[in-house]
Amino acid sequence: MKTLQRMKLLSLATLCSVFLAGCFDISGGGWMWSANGPDAGKATFGFDFYCEPDSYSAGGHMTYHDQGVTVDEYEGQGATWRGKPKKLAIQGEVFATLVTKCESRAAYYAGYVGHYEPIPPSIGEGGYFEVTADDSGDTGPDKDDYLQITILTGVFAGYTNSGSPGGGNISLPD
Repeated sequence: MKTLQRMKLLSLATLCSVFLAGCFDISGGGWMWSANGPDAGKATFGFDFYCEPDSYSAGGHMTYHDQGVTVDEYEGQGATWRGKPKKLAIQGEVFATLVTKCESRAAYYAGYVGHYEPIPPSIGEGGYFEVTADDSGDTGPDKDDYLQITILTGVFAGYTNSGSPGGGNISLPD
């Protein structure tokens, strides 16, 4: 089933990529508020994605932690886990681009799809995630940058968070 899901996501990425004018590498790190709001704490992120402009293939790594979201049980595909609540924490690898809007290196917006594993892996199965990153073009920490993460499958399926970094930056490497 995982192979079929990945093929569908990859087919969608390929279909979208046909209409794109180009793509750039993008990286970021910092924090934004938890999906459960500022009172719940921060969500921290770090990523470094690359894109091959001629083939529209993508790669890279992402780490994401939301201190305000926990899971205390999981049942799925032969695995059952119940215990002390674990904070949402994932590490993942990107394998495709979804949507790219690139008017110039100064205004870049891109979506990526990848596979993640929960941290620690023992709390449940990994799955697929989608990340949208937007670099406003300003250098240094920037409140106009934007990040959205949606977890599509696995132990954290249904999770989504988005916003501007409260600290950190999203940028296109020089």
